[in-house]
Amino acid sequence: MSQALDTLCQVFDDQLERQECMLAVCTAQGDAARVHDIEELDARSEAMQTLIQETVDGEQHRLNLIAQVVAELELEVEDQTLTGLIAAVADPWKGRMAEFQLRIRTVLLRTQMVVRENHRMMQRSLRVVDRAMGALLENGPAMRPNYAANGTEHARDHFPASMIDQRG
Repeated sequence: MSQALDTLCQVFDDQLERQECMLAVCTAQGDAARVHDIEELDARSEAMQTLIQETVDGEQHRLNLIAQVVAELELEVEDQTLTGLIAAVADPWKGRMAEFQLRIRTVLLRTQMVVRENHRMMQRSLRVVDRAMGALLENGPAMRPNYAANGTEHARDHFPASMIDQRG
């Protein structure tokens, strides 16, 4: 039993470290988006994908450990939570798990706030781009198919306005 609890605490520590890294990546992603650093944004997105894959890969191991510990402790269904597990084990595992629970909640709340702020900022940027594209397309050709139903090209009834740079 003690080996399973030690291993479970290590898995929790790894999970917390990954989530702290995820918070740092989300923060860096928002910073990169604010300064329009596409290369950094791509790099942070790749880092996020790696962290997500590591989390998914370790999930089954974590679930198996929890199932083993819950079975050995004979916890009732309503007590099969982290809080219930903390209440059922002795120190030093109780302290380690309680610290994990506190820290993971804090990190997850902070990550949620950063992700929401990034989302709001990217939505504002998308609206600006949409308005700019709308202004450009407003002066462009009417949106219609290139070919008529009989397979012939549509006659060009007008020419779109041209964009001119400062030199003319």
